[in-house]
Amino acid sequence: MRNSIFFFSILLLFSFPCLFAQQNACKPFTIQGTTEWPNGTIIYLQYAATLTKFVTDSCKVVNHSFYFKGCIAEPVMATCSIGPVMNAVASNEYCDIFLSPASMHLTIPLNNIYNHAHLTGSTEDSILSAFKVMNAYYSALQKPLRDSMLYYQKTIQKAFQENNTIQVAACKSLQQAIQEKMNLYNSKQKSADSLFILQNPFSYFTLSWLASSNNDWIPLTTLEKMYAAYPDALKNSKNGKIIAQNIANEKKFAVGNTVPDFTITDVKGNTIHLAAYQQQQYVLLEFGASYCLPCRQIEPYLKKVDSLYRNHVTIISISTEESAADWHRWVEHANLPWIQIFDQPVIKKVGGQLQKIGDAYQIVTIPSMLLLDKQGRIVAKYGGYYTSPTAYIPALKQQLHDIFGD
Repeated sequence: MRNSIFFFSILLLFSFPCLFAQQNACKPFTIQGTTEWPNGTIIYLQYAATLTKFVTDSCKVVNHSFYFKGCIAEPVMATCSIGPVMNAVASNEYCDIFLSPASMHLTIPLNNIYNHAHLTGSTEDSILSAFKVMNAYYSALQKPLRDSMLYYQKTIQKAFQENNTIQVAACKSLQQAIQEKMNLYNSKQKSADSLFILQNPFSYFTLSWLASSNNDWIPLTTLEKMYAAYPDALKNSKNGKIIAQNIANEKKFAVGNTVPDFTITDVKGNTIHLAAYQQQQYVLLEFGASYCLPCRQIEPYLKKVDSLYRNHVTIISISTEESAADWHRWVEHANLPWIQIFDQPVIKKVGGQLQKIGDAYQIVTIPSMLLLDKQGRIVAKYGGYYTSPTAYIPALKQQLHDIFGD
């Protein structure tokens, strides 16, 4: 489900600004389609024709055939669905395709459309299809592990309610072993994704994927190398500019730089002024949410950090979730001894509008942590997409040991 939601998100988020070297240029395309769906079935096609024109087209199946024609400024992501797209996504009766200004042929099967629809005649869609196959491979490898993690999590919750501490400990140990296996697959997938982008530097698809993905997992030097490989026409597109902005943001929050100050009220009603804490000791900002399992998994480690380095480091947890009620319930249940904050718009951005702390700090995945020194400079960053606590918690412990020697 991760992959299907991901590609549909690309369409919704990036269709309007997707890769137009010339806004007014419109190049024709056609789709001759065949399908096993019965005559009279309505098929929808959604795509961005130009920078400002979003198209929702439809046609009926006649003799198991259908036909679309239109024009696009450049190759662009589209969604083809049985019925209105939002309903089709819920029932998985849709497919993501990458249109090219060409004559194409689309085959839509009766079942499992997302995985088995097939478009020919579009070079960009061939790249998209290869990427989906690669990600499906890694997703299939991890599915048994994800299922096991969920099973043990439910078992832990039940054992916790029954006060069965032995079973809780046993299940957590098994979860740890499973997590280590998932870390290995995550590392391999990260390498595969990076290599795929580097091998396709002239692709509108890889550009849109790189612009829409959580790319905090990509080292800054690698991200710059990926961006540099694209031709100027793609760099100057909307998605190219998004990537350039991502690089600028990453540099802004690189190790050694300072972070914006904030003042906010914590769960106890106390006023928390970041700068005031920084003047006294180091600060560890932890971004998470009550629904985030990896966030919950690092809490025992953070308790140890708090116990060992309380005289040197102030921990501030910042919840990025939408529900303040869920956050309050978890804070009461978890009984964590350090500062607990619910993220709110308290930091001014250019133009004067207020934004949340996580947004101002460019936090795109949770859990994520920033270690700040007494001058408010970033000493280290932990977390990110494709990264697990077993990788960055030891790094955090070693960093604190190196600084304070405890």
